[in-house]
Amino acid sequence: MISIEKEKDFQAVFTKLIRQMWWWIYKIPDIWNVRKPFDTFISYKWNIKAVELKVAPTSKTNIKRLLKEHQIGNLKELYPNAFVLVYFKKEKASSLYQMKPNGNLEEIIHLKRLFVICDYLL
Repeated sequence: MISIEKEKDFQAVFTKLIRQMWWWIYKIPDIWNVRKPFDTFISYKWNIKAVELKVAPTSKTNIKRLLKEHQIGNLKELYPNAFVLVYFKKEKASSLYQMKPNGNLEEIIHLKRLFVICDYLL
């Protein structure tokens, strides 16, 4: 059984799953005080997506408040290929949100099976 408590745990599970699905993934490294635009790039057959990963206590959490201002700005610029993937600890489920050009998040899918959500990104 996999335990996800922090964003780092979620990143490890997500990376492993994406690689098993034969996607290419690049995790943007944490470098001292440099602000990352988002967590990862993923690609399958030249279909490139930007993904920010977050862990929240429940699905009632305001997801946009978890994002930093520069992350919202960067993801807005990459519409329609910008996504926020959130793991909810209490429900042990995940939701995939698409970042819209106006900075709002639209929930696309909410499931307990992360691999189905990853498959949806194809």
